[in-house]
Amino acid sequence: MTSRRDFLAAALASAGPLRFADIGPILAAPARHKQVFGIRRVSDGEGLLQMRNALNAYEVALGEGPGTLHAAGIFYGGSSVAIAFNGAAWTTYRIADALKLRGDPIAEGSAPGNPFASGGDASIATLVGRGASFFVCNNALEGFAKSLSAGLGVVHDPIEHVADALRASLLPGTTLVPAGVAALNDAQEQHYSYVAV
Repeated sequence: MTSRRDFLAAALASAGPLRFADIGPILAAPARHKQVFGIRRVSDGEGLLQMRNALNAYEVALGEGPGTLHAAGIFYGGSSVAIAFNGAAWTTYRIADALKLRGDPIAEGSAPGNPFASGGDASIATLVGRGASFFVCNNALEGFAKSLSAGLGVVHDPIEHVADALRASLLPGTTLVPAGVAALNDAQEQHYSYVAV
């Protein structure tokens, strides 16, 4: 297991000035149907389950096949950003414990690490493989880092170091954006229907 010091050193070595991707081309991907899921809490993966259900409805139940729905998940506000962190961050920063303290626990008996990263039909990896996109609000990420290092007392590292380490731990298929609410607006301007989770 990686120590917190090693984890932080690796994260800080890769950190530089914040750069945000242009999400316009991602949102412009051709699809007959477009839905954006505004996800504010982990809620044991409820937002991911709703995205899976929407994809299944169009692909299978309605018989339209793969690629007819572009499902975009935006993790903003609250604790939802935790879904986008890799297993090492979940272990190093005791994220499951932090979620429980925030009143947003995951299912008891979940395996160590991020239970939403891969392996299930509603995991980040599976949904990305089906064409879904994920955006992570930097403001919410910084708020979550602050709660980990100050408010909840789960870790005692400086807030800036925790935030940099969490940015470095984002899962493949997730994109950091300056503000989740702006990403929600961008999606709606591109005719995505909005689903609040």
